[in-house]
Amino acid sequence: MKKTTLISALALGLAASASAPGFAAEPYFAIISKGFQHQFWQAVKAGAEEAAKKNGVTITFEAPETETMIDKQIDMLNAAIAKKPQGLGFAALDSQAEVPLLKKAHEAGIPIVAFDSGVDSDLPLATCSTDKPEGGRSSRRKDGRGYR
Repeated sequence: MKKTTLISALALGLAASASAPGFAAEPYFAIISKGFQHQFWQAVKAGAEEAAKKNGVTITFEAPETETMIDKQIDMLNAAIAKKPQGLGFAALDSQAEVPLLKKAHEAGIPIVAFDSGVDSDLPLATCSTDKPEGGRSSRRKDGRGYR
């Protein structure tokens, strides 16, 4: 269920913008994550690809080699916006550095969904993230120690 949340959120953006001029001819979503080095990002990528196939859309899933490469992520974001996707999924390495480019995407009518981490802006239509406090409570319940 969680694997398809990002694509589902982007699909809402597609529905809202399907008649807007200037987008790529085929349904196309650009997804830019923080990296590939952790199993979490591998799972996000696999889920996005699975949902894209199920929904008949094309995606790109890009990320810098490390989570310290903010400049590279900015370059990826700029290139993705230039391709005029119907939606943009974005996990920011820096909550402020990418806001000007997200504004550019927003002004071009590209719906934005933030995931994993948000940005210091109200431009994303939604932010999909883990409920870390609930995850902590859940892990304590599973190991039998209860709440503290």
